[in-house]
Amino acid sequence: MDSTGLETHHVSAYFVRRCGATRFEQRYFPKLTAVGHVGSSLFAGAVVTCGPSNDSPMFTPALRKAGSHLNIDTVLADAAYDAEHNHRLCRQ
Repeated sequence: MDSTGLETHHVSAYFVRRCGATRFEQRYFPKLTAVGHVGSSLFAGAVVTCGPSNDSPMFTPALRKAGSHLNIDTVLADAAYDAEHNHRLCRQ
């Protein structure tokens, strides 16, 4: 499980900074939290929210969506999801 921010413009903010432009400022952006199945490399569940935001609150909805499609026995996620309530959910 991991999250990433997505660009909303046809030109990336990195490219605009490299060109020296100062007008392009992106305050909010779409954020995708995705759960992938390692065995098949398919998306098992996804949640789209508005960023920037903390990753941890999206753990439960993303995992529940993935759990509705397949049986989950092991969860791998980065440190942004390391919270006791997320550990409790996985132990249930």
